[in-house]
Amino acid sequence: SIFNEVVIDEARGFIDRVEKKIPGQMPADEKIAFFLNTFYHDLKKYSKELAHLPELLYESYPHGKPIVEKINELFSEKLRPLLIEGKEQNILEINDIETTLSALVIMTDFLNLDWMRRVGENQRNIMIERVIDILLNGIRRKKSNVK
Repeated sequence: SIFNEVVIDEARGFIDRVEKKIPGQMPADEKIAFFLNTFYHDLKKYSKELAHLPELLYESYPHGKPIVEKINELFSEKLRPLLIEGKEQNILEINDIETTLSALVIMTDFLNLDWMRRVGENQRNIMIERVIDILLNGIRRKKSNVK
């Protein structure tokens, strides 16, 4: 429908604007963190602009799922080169780029308008920093080489 196309074009523009903010001379892992953090902060501003809209963009809404899937596809298009760059720079340990990419899309799926509406801003700010830390560093305590 025309509505879906307008929303997808808007999403493409949104993600493109986020990508353009990434500094070029930055290691890939920092680019990923920057991308996710900027995505969140820009989405925060965007959600305030869209606060008056109905729940049309929610995944549970009949028209929402195709839109969310397209947004996830666009999100993947921007993350893929960062993962490849990180692997090539020997910064990221990735055996399968596409599986890793799919996992990242699933793990960041909470970054949506519904979450913005449900969770207070201070808690969201803390959560996004923690999510980025977990994505890049994990949560397992580093094992000591001492036996």
